[in-house]
Amino acid sequence: MESKGLSPLQINGNTTDNWKRWIQKFDIYATATELISKPENIHCAQLFYHLGEDCIEVYNSFEFKDGEKDKYNILKKKFEDYFVPKKNLTYCRYKVFSSRQGSESIEQFVTDLRNKAWECELGRNITDIGQGRRMLHPDGKLQVTTTRDEERRNAQPSKFGDGQPPPEPDNETIHLVTRTSTSIWENLQHM
Repeated sequence: MESKGLSPLQINGNTTDNWKRWIQKFDIYATATELISKPENIHCAQLFYHLGEDCIEVYNSFEFKDGEKDKYNILKKKFEDYFVPKKNLTYCRYKVFSSRQGSESIEQFVTDLRNKAWECELGRNITDIGQGRRMLHPDGKLQVTTTRDEERRNAQPSKFGDGQPPPEPDNETIHLVTRTSTSIWENLQHM
């Protein structure tokens, strides 16, 4: 494999994807060159050097508390907060659960599904995705399921009248909306 130097971060276009790919490469570089074992101020200086000149302006907009400027993890988090906007996880997960296989192969579909799930903080395990608490009906309406254990944790003491804790759950699933058919996620679990 041919190795090229680490290019500066491209701050135009899709900054979220650009940042995620760039910082992944930088972390690999930091491990390969044993930069992670050097003092944090050196680690931060290398980060600046490789980020490029455009990112110095971004850095100058950050506010730091005393002693934070030379802390690599704090600096990395500030850049991440800048380049990766907050996600609407509900909508993001809706997109995952409403995905349908088109003309692509099953391998391409599952890979795309896993990547989408990762972006939504669901993980990459297709079984975990299928076990999601929000499932989509064929008619496009969201179904919400929960377990008695979740109900017990979320219950108000006044809900049980005497302030006593609720009885132990039997983990029977309570369907708030009746499930109408087998979802694609259950089918994918058995692959």
